[in-house]
Amino acid sequence: MVPVSVEDGTDNGIYLVIGSFRSNQRAIKLQARHTDMDTAIMQARISGKSLYRVLAGPIGKSDLTAARRTLSKGGVRHSWAVRLCKATLTP
Repeated sequence: MVPVSVEDGTDNGIYLVIGSFRSNQRAIKLQARHTDMDTAIMQARISGKSLYRVLAGPIGKSDLTAARRTLSKGGVRHSWAVRLCKATLTP
């Protein structure tokens, strides 16, 4: 993955959500299968319940197709793009 830098010097960019789980352990397992790219787990609260989303990136807009192709070869068939500030990700 190619890091994305914006004018203010922050690490904002496009991330691909490659998995969303109710269990943090399942998110950790998916993250461990994709050590060849930068990934992070972000906890989200939906209807009062926690979801753990595995994110890959940041990815440059021009690299999205190639990133999805790489993920598909690694078993991730579905992903969706989100724009985030890296500082909002949970380590």
